[in-house]
Amino acid sequence: MRKIPKNEIGITLVSLVITIIVLLILASISIGALWGENGVIKKAQEADFKTKIAQAIEQFDIFLDQKKMQNRKFQQGTLNAGETTLFYNTQKDDETGNIYTVLSGIEKDFVKNFEIIKGELFYFTQNEKETQWALELGLTTNPYEIIDGVLTSNEKNLILLDERTGTLTIPERVKEVGEGTFSNLNGIKKIIIPSSCKIINNNAFNGNSTLEEVLILADGDIGLQSIGNYAFKDCHKLKKISMPNTVNNLGIGVFWNCSSLVNVQLSNKIPVLLSQVFSRLYFFKRN
Repeated sequence: MRKIPKNEIGITLVSLVITIIVLLILASISIGALWGENGVIKKAQEADFKTKIAQAIEQFDIFLDQKKMQNRKFQQGTLNAGETTLFYNTQKDDETGNIYTVLSGIEKDFVKNFEIIKGELFYFTQNEKETQWALELGLTTNPYEIIDGVLTSNEKNLILLDERTGTLTIPERVKEVGEGTFSNLNGIKKIIIPSSCKIINNNAFNGNSTLEEVLILADGDIGLQSIGNYAFKDCHKLKKISMPNTVNNLGIGVFWNCSSLVNVQLSNKIPVLLSQVFSRLYFFKRN
């Protein structure tokens, strides 16, 4: 057997190391080409996302055109839609629907990220790239401030108020109305709370001097559970509030100094009313 000289062994090891380095360089180039900022994978993801966004915008425009053709009195600004609701000014009494009705033909898991507020289509995402891509197609993202399901105190949230009617509609993706979120605001006449909202925190609507009615929706056993301290304190024009039997807690002074409140429908799940829940109240009943 031939004995390999030491110098040849050294050359072989050097060649092996060089080969490994070259392979690593080629691998990194390949990975970058696939997964880099401008890589094939990223470009494919961008193209797929933008295609779906474009389809959603097209479906939205088709829905608007259909409603305009069906009734010339249709007003785009009255259109609102979420996962379980759909309403607009020319809607028939027996007509129901949701965001999936508007964006039909698009995969459901993608559509759930959309919402229509006052006739404008919005997309919700925490992904910076998706935000950028959506904006490039002219679609606004995250129109109101919501953190982990909590609607926070932020000027952006005023988009939820229909200034023509004074109706404030809390979106379905909201689980809680944060503390003081809509306190001391003028112009709110009616508040609609969806069944998805579980908690109204302290002082949420405190001092809304123009508020007249609060409508709390429920879907069977699903609905609002708790109203925090002084949530509607000093709403002097508030006349009527009806709460479902899902509500099991009322804080202190919830309706304190609501001097116009004459009709309250309470949940039968509230065993005890804490002090100062009402003041100057003339009539209330349990469900």
